[in-house]
Amino acid sequence: MALISWLPAYSVNIPPIDAQHKSLFDLLNQLHDEITVKQSGHAAIGEVLEKLIQYTKTHFELEERFLESMKYPEIAKHKAKHAAMTQKVMKFQEEFASGNTAIATEVMNFMLTWLTHHILHTDKRYSAFLKGERLPKDAD
Repeated sequence: MALISWLPAYSVNIPPIDAQHKSLFDLLNQLHDEITVKQSGHAAIGEVLEKLIQYTKTHFELEERFLESMKYPEIAKHKAKHAAMTQKVMKFQEEFASGNTAIATEVMNFMLTWLTHHILHTDKRYSAFLKGERLPKDAD
């Protein structure tokens, strides 16, 4: 069973970004399967974890370039959230690489919570901006 499924509520109405978000969900589901279903070892979990982290960085770069090109007024705050998340996940990855396989579950749960919250509360802000709507007060 999947850890997370794509729902229309997650859409930011920008097809390339939605596609990348869906790919991140797929990678989270793969990590979940390696940990809980297959009960894989360090190497298999590490491989999926590495893909997830690298794809997250790739996604952030694309999203940030897009937002810069659209002159999104909250780009600095958005980038800061990406940087903080990346830094935290890199620390998780270092701990995993040092032999703490159990940290993979913590990474998975952290990324699941962070990603869904980020899409629904932060990314939806730029979606509203691009549709010409007034930005609501930031809840983060």
